[in-house]
Formats: sequence, structure tokens, C-alpha cells
Amino acid sequence: MRPRVHAGAALVGILALGTLIAFLPRKPSRLELGAALALGTALAAWAALRGPFARRRAAFAAALALAVLAPAAGWVSWHSRSYLERGLFRWDAIRLDLPELAPVKSALSRSDEEAAQAALLAHFAARPSRDLNTLPPLTEAEATRQSDLVLQGMFQFFDEKTVQLPLDLSWDEDPLGSRTWQWMLHTMDFVLPLVERHRLTGDPRWLQRAEDLVLDWLRDNHLYFTSPPNRYAWHDHVTALRARAWLVFWEPWVRSGLASPAEARDVLGAIRAHAEKLADPAFYTEGHNHGLEQDLALVAIGVAFPELELSDGWIRTGCARLEKQVAETVSPDGVHLEHSANYHFMVLGILARALDFARRHSLALDRDRLQRTVDGMARYGAYLLQPDGRVPLLGDTSAQKPLDLADPMLSACAARDPVLLHALSRGREGAPGELSVVHPEEGYAIFRDSWMPHPDFGKAVHLIFAAAAHEGRAHKQADDLTILLYGRGRELVVGPGLFSYSAEDAGRRHILGAASHNTVLIDGKSFQGYATRIERFAMDPSWGLVEASHDNYPGVRHRRLLLYVRPATILVVDELIPRDPGATREIEQLFHLDPAMEAAVLPGSSAVAARYRDGPSLRIEQLAEGRGHVAVLRGSTTPYRGWVSRLPRNLEPAPVVVTKMAAGRATLATWIEVDPEAPPGNGAGAASGGAEVSIDGDRIAFRWPAGGRIRTAIVKRTGELALTLSP
Repeated sequence: MRPRVHAGAALVGILALGTLIAFLPRKPSRLELGAALALGTALAAWAALRGPFARRRAAFAAALALAVLAPAAGWVSWHSRSYLERGLFRWDAIRLDLPELAPVKSALSRSDEEAAQAALLAHFAARPSRDLNTLPPLTEAEATRQSDLVLQGMFQFFDEKTVQLPLDLSWDEDPLGSRTWQWMLHTMDFVLPLVERHRLTGDPRWLQRAEDLVLDWLRDNHLYFTSPPNRYAWHDHVTALRARAWLVFWEPWVRSGLASPAEARDVLGAIRAHAEKLADPAFYTEGHNHGLEQDLALVAIGVAFPELELSDGWIRTGCARLEKQVAETVSPDGVHLEHSANYHFMVLGILARALDFARRHSLALDRDRLQRTVDGMARYGAYLLQPDGRVPLLGDTSAQKPLDLADPMLSACAARDPVLLHALSRGREGAPGELSVVHPEEGYAIFRDSWMPHPDFGKAVHLIFAAAAHEGRAHKQADDLTILLYGRGRELVVGPGLFSYSAEDAGRRHILGAASHNTVLIDGKSFQGYATRIERFAMDPSWGLVEASHDNYPGVRHRRLLLYVRPATILVVDELIPRDPGATREIEQLFHLDPAMEAAVLPGSSAVAARYRDGPSLRIEQLAEGRGHVAVLRGSTTPYRGWVSRLPRNLEPAPVVVTKMAAGRATLATWIEVDPEAPPGNGAGAASGGAEVSIDGDRIAFRWPAGGRIRTAIVKRTGELALTLSP
């Protein structure tokens, strides 16, 4: 045999090895890769030694390199293929021993692929319909609005503007330059309004449009060489949500007459591929709300298709993972630990729907335990909601419409919890809760002045103090020791919002940092870490007191004491305690106000007067070392201060009260009063209409005007916190 023939045969053999590895139905083992490497090396060495350049060392080295590249190319090729391509329909994945699938088995025994497909479609079309929806239901009005848009190739996600796209999507569209928009595109939740519109009208064009989108996604997102069209095609959260949307689509579609046998086979194979990916431990997201969504999707696929050989295992895996996730991400008191008010309600919805799904299908979940978790989350949610029903902008939370009983999930939770019912009905129904709620391990304290009856329910004062820092949990912003204040029907001291989920966005970086929160900034820099805790607290029907600290600034401890005296008086004492007392640092205390408020420092004082043109007013005054260092900024860029985000990827100027000073060890005492009865004084003391504070070691004496008299609060911090309050 000629040398070139030897070399060519060896090369063909090596390429064949790579191709064989690439098309294995599973990940190749180390033994298989080792065998391929050894055989490839032998072939390459033989070709090199017999070839025309056998005496050259470079030829032998090249042959060895080629031998190594062969199995490596196979490995890379295997990983480059999508889960859908590896998960193309396999007849051996069907439990053909089921009597109702006898026609399929018979057709396969005759090698009649078309007959087997037709028999499989007939089986799924004839079996009893199953309620597989695990996603939030749509109202008829919303289903109509969204389906009308999608039918015309128009898409609108969250609060983003509506965009027109071609009917044949590439699935890499990015009309708004938004990762979140692309993420939503691949969840395919727009299939749900189309299916619901079909159910309401019986018109097949809505289901036809859903079919077009599902099949188009299959064509474009599994026939690729190195990667799908978009990074979110197989995102951990996206995969779970898309699979659940497809389950809702599958049930009416397979019975509609629209599905061909081959299309039904492909969609079923794709759903099975989703399940295999969701079940993969390497793909699973531990300790995170994404994992909960994956669990519910995996269980739902198992319930939907008991005919599949792995369905029982998917159900067991999903249920076990979900119970573990709940234990890790929700505290025993029902507080979600991902630092976000919005995600608390989102996870409450996931778990409530999981519980409902488990009951409908008699799943082997600890339903009693899950019910206790849902009940605990509902009760905490009642306290977390502002009196107007809005979710406070705490952590990664975007501005939303008020929550109410129109939400089926919340309505079901409220039927079991009178406090949540009272909150969602704005005082019309249910029963009021506690005035003070502190969760020291979770890091939250929430105070109200009252639970007013309807129609004055929304006028109550609502105060949140957050010292939550749960390492390994998501959606953490540098908001340690922040406060949020709502009063008399409006937001007063506010959180920054969300902006986006993209860390590359300058607005997102600002929102995440300490400069956007109602806390203390040192040397103009933010902080990182989880060394935050609520140390002590005390409560009384007339007042609430909590003390917390964090050590996330290098070399400095920030301790904050919050005193709330009902109905609307707040004292914030900040202590900056350095390890090196001689070092001087730039200290900024920040309180961000609602963008609609007007605020200014009163001439000759350390007091800020802030007001809505048509609503409540607010007084913020420095009483200790911060006197004379107070300013109000709005939308400043030098430095970047006074911005909040109420809309996606949008920063809105907002007034921020800044107390800035240079010091080593420093103590600031800030008096905040909602709707002060008298015009703000000049801060010179109680006699002039202001307030005063005296801090002597572990004793704080606070005096302020209220109701035409002077009130006094004495805080003792030795041992347990204690307060003596004058009438």
C-alpha cells in the first residue's frame, strides 16, 4: 500500500472516531475516550512511520497531535450539540408495554415508521385531557390583548414598549438592546394567551399561530453546530418556563387536528429533551428560585407523560429537589431569603401553584409542610406590602401595580390568612395584624402606626428596616441597614428599584451600590460582604426599637439604631466605628426621596423640608455631628447621587438628602417626621420648634415637639434594649 494511502486511511479512521463520539446517545465515558485516544494514536503513529516523511520527528509529532485531536474533536462536537438534537424522538423511550400503545408496538415490529407515528398521535389525542398549567393564569382581557399582538408578530414584555418582529423569527432578535427582553422571548410565555384565546373562541388560528412559533423554535434552536442562535435558548430558568408553556400548548394542540404525526413526534421529543436537561445535575440551580422553577417543570413533564420511561424518575427527582430548595431558600417563619420583596411574592406564587399541582395529581410531596411554608410566606407578605398594596422597592424589585384580590393565587392565600385578606382588600375584609414584626435571623423589621379600616387603609405609616445578608442567595444589593418609609398614602423614603439584570449596564451598577440606598457610604465607595446582622430589638404598642450593624467596609463597623414612635416619628442613629481611630474617612449618609417630592435645606439649619404638591410632607433633620453638613441633590453626576429606577433601564432624578463629613469615628442622629405639625425650626433645639439628641455612651436621650408639647425618649443600650417614653 502506498504511503499516501496509509496516511489517508489513518486520517479517515481518526475522523471516524471523532464522528462516532459525537453521535453517541450519551456523554462518552473516560474509558471510551481513552480507547479512542489509544487507537487514534496507534493509527497516527503507523501512518507517520510508513509515510514519506517517516524519518522526520515533526511528522511523528504531528501524527500524535492529530491522534489527540480526534477524540478531543469528538468531545467538543458532542458538547456543541443541543439537548434537542441529542433528545430527538426515540421509540425506546416510550413504554410500549402499555395496552393502549399496542398499535405503536405493532407498527414498529413491521418497521412502519409512519404508522407508528400515526398510532402515537392517535393515542395522545384520545387519552383523557390533563390540567398541566403551572404558570400564572391570564384574565380574559389580558389573553385577548396579548394574543392579538402575537398574531400580528408584535411582542410586549414587562413594561417594555411593543415591538414588531417578522413572523418567521430568527430567535436572536434584540430590538431594545435588553437581555431581559431576549430572556422573555425564549420563555415563550406568549404561547399561553394564544392557547387561552383558542379555548375562549374555538378559533383554530390562535392555536395555529402557537404551533408555528413552537415548531419554528425547534427548527432554529437545535440544528446548530457550536451554539444556539441566542445565549438564552437553554438558560436554566428559561428552559423551565418554556417547557411549562409547551405543556399547556400540547394538550389542546394534539387534539385539534392541526398536529401531524411527525410534528407530534418532534414536539414530544423536544419536551422529553427539556426534561432530560432539567434533570441533569450539572444544569440544575441549587438554592435559587430558578431551581424551584426547574423542579416544577420537571415534575409537570413527568405527570404529563407517564408513557415515557423516565417519567417516574423525573417526578421523584423534582419533588425531592423542590422540598430541599424550599428548606434552603425560605425561612421557617416564611421569609424568602433572596433579599428581594418582589421575589418573595414571586416564590410564593411558585410554591402555591406547586402545592395546587401536587394536590391535583396526588404527588408524593410533603403537602402539609409545603402548605405551612405557603401560609408563612402569605403572612409575611401581608406585613411586607405597603398600605397602598404595592410591593416596596426592597432589593431587586421593580415598580409594579398594587396587588389585590383579583390575583387568583393571592386570593387563595388570603382565604386562609385574615391578615393578608385585610391587606389585599385595603381594610374591607379580614383582620388587622401586629403593629411591629421583627425577623432577626432573616434581617427584617417592619412597623406600622395602625391598620386603618377602609377607606383610610392606605393612609397608614409603614416603615421597613433591612439588615438581610444571606450568603449564596441571589438579588443582593448593597442596601444593608437601609430604611424604606411610606406614609399618608405615598412613598416617602424610597428604594432604588431594579434598572436591569445586566451587570454591564452603568445604571445597574449604580442601583446595586450603596450610593443608591438609604444607608452610609464611606469614601465614596460601595461595600461587599455578608457580615450583617440584627443585634437587638424591643417592641411596645407605642414604639419599636431595633439595632443592627455590618462590617462590610474594610476597617469600619457601621452600627445603626432605629427608633420608631407611633404614629410618625423616627430617629436614626448611625455610628461609624473604625478599627484605626486615627484614620479620617469621607462619610455620606443618604436618604432618597420619591422623585415627585420637592425638597430643600431650610436656610440656616440642618433640616430638610420635603413635600408632595398634593400629598404629605416630611422633615429630615440632623441633630448630632451631622449638623451643618446637610445638602439636597437631585440627579447629580458629580458625584453620581439622586437617581432611582421605576422603569426598565431608566434612571429618574430623585431628591436625596446627603449629610457629608470627614471624620474618623462619627455619630449621626437623624430625626425624620411625617407631616410635622409645625413649620420646621432651625434645629437649634426644642425651644425653637426643632428637636435635640444627647448620646452618652449607651444612653441616648431624644427630645422632639409633638402635639404642642415636648416628648422625650430615653434609650438604654446596656444589655437588652430598653426605652422610656414620655406621654
